[in-house]
Amino acid sequence: MVPPSPSTLTRDNLGRDQYELPRRSRATIINRSPQNPCHVSTHMNDMIKHLKVAEEVAKGHSLLVLIADGGPDFNVNHAVNEIYYGRLFKQCKLDALIATSYCPGHSALNPVERLWAPCTRALTSTSIPAALPGELPPKRQSLTQDE
Repeated sequence: MVPPSPSTLTRDNLGRDQYELPRRSRATIINRSPQNPCHVSTHMNDMIKHLKVAEEVAKGHSLLVLIADGGPDFNVNHAVNEIYYGRLFKQCKLDALIATSYCPGHSALNPVERLWAPCTRALTSTSIPAALPGELPPKRQSLTQDE
């Protein structure tokens, strides 16, 4: 992502000045269900697969900047996550990897939270059934505690 030279100053839909930033592609959102594992290992595997990091490195793009939401699966201060970030760095043959997150209270600047607004808006008034077609809802099933 190379910024335009000279930098282009534009106005957003509220009339505020802003610099035009390069846009690469749309966001990839991976939806997890209770049946799918959801931890740092699966997140890193998804990033390698869906972001096609290795292909971008082969094209000459060898810097990856990750702005995470600070949750336990991506928190840059957790040692286990640092190991997986290191694996991502090594496996993708990156020259540099920057992993960071915004502090609490800075939602206005946080691109992760800004991404969720259109997702939330798209899901407004969406109703999801409690059970799959042909299956009884969980309250009507006679399941054991382990099930």
